[in-house]
Amino acid sequence: MVKRIVRILIRTVIGIVGFFVWVFAFSNLPTRIYRFPEARPFTGDHFYNPYDGLTEGGWKIGNFHAHAHAWGGVTHGYDSREDIIRKYQAFHYDIINISDYMKIPEAPDPGTLLRVYEHGVNIGKHHQVVINPSEVNGLEFPLWQHIHNKQTMISSLKEDTGCVVALAHPSFSVGYSVEELQKISGYDMMEVLNHRAYSLSRWDAALSSGHPAWILADDDMHEIADSAYLARNATLVYAPDLKASSIVNALRTGKTIGVEIYTSFDEPLMTKTSRIDSMERITGVQLQHDTLKIGWTKPASHVTFIGQNGDTLFQTKDGLKAAYGIRPEDTYVRTEITFESGNRFFLNPIIRTKGGSPPVPRVEERVALTWIYRFLMFLIVLTPLGWWWRKRR
Repeated sequence: MVKRIVRILIRTVIGIVGFFVWVFAFSNLPTRIYRFPEARPFTGDHFYNPYDGLTEGGWKIGNFHAHAHAWGGVTHGYDSREDIIRKYQAFHYDIINISDYMKIPEAPDPGTLLRVYEHGVNIGKHHQVVINPSEVNGLEFPLWQHIHNKQTMISSLKEDTGCVVALAHPSFSVGYSVEELQKISGYDMMEVLNHRAYSLSRWDAALSSGHPAWILADDDMHEIADSAYLARNATLVYAPDLKASSIVNALRTGKTIGVEIYTSFDEPLMTKTSRIDSMERITGVQLQHDTLKIGWTKPASHVTFIGQNGDTLFQTKDGLKAAYGIRPEDTYVRTEITFESGNRFFLNPIIRTKGGSPPVPRVEERVALTWIYRFLMFLIVLTPLGWWWRKRR
């Protein structure tokens, strides 16, 4: 009796493991194998300043990551799209988006500017926020993902040339490791601020390896009743107007600021709305010779300049402006500002280049290894069929 139970348990375990191995192999058939470029810091005698020429006006506040009730509720979105839009309108947001998993409306909802969705239905939370896609990309790797799966997914998403791809909450669960972000390439942005996980170390890992990733900050809201995480993290976008094309261009060129909005739990709606309306604004980010100069509208309590490998370069306190003298060894410089109001701004880096925009490191598909890998996955997929055929005979 005991031996029979043990045999049943062993067969059950083998069956479960075999099922997941089969699913992994089947989903991996589209995987491409890549040669990743060596991690190299930004170099050059020039600097790319994404904020060049900006003034105090032109800033729009937005959220690109929020979930409504969809897919029968299994994605844990509890509110209608209309209720979410009305809530952010009450906070006087300029840019409002709903990003349900693997789902977009035929046209932007009334009150929104863009079609946005969160790509990813996998156990490791290897997700992407896809902004302005033409359609939902059907490719997915639902189980554990290795680095080639992740690069294949990014490359596939970027085949839709009109969209902006942001890595969603990289530090959450096992989304994207520091080592992977030193290699993965081709995405536009990184969701550095998300209440589930802040990803500053991941951001610096990518930047320090020569990957120009611009900041995105979002609520990742699933329930508007959870007020502690509503209008908590936001993206300031510098654009001339609220046309979709203008917003997309601003996102692609780094004209964004990640904001952590000071939140007092259970505060009235009007209090938070007033805080958002009176939020500080950056008035200028200028490079004068070898000095980075930044100005803003309300007193700051603390300013930090950060560079290669996430090292602190310089800190200062108080005032309405700050400056940092760039050294020859500085490959990029990004700035964090904490204001007396409690709000925190995370600016995109100025990046050393050889002229123009910073280049995106290119990954190279290893075609022969890709087909060998796919052949091996195909053999695994066929294994149950062969076993079944033998049983029949």
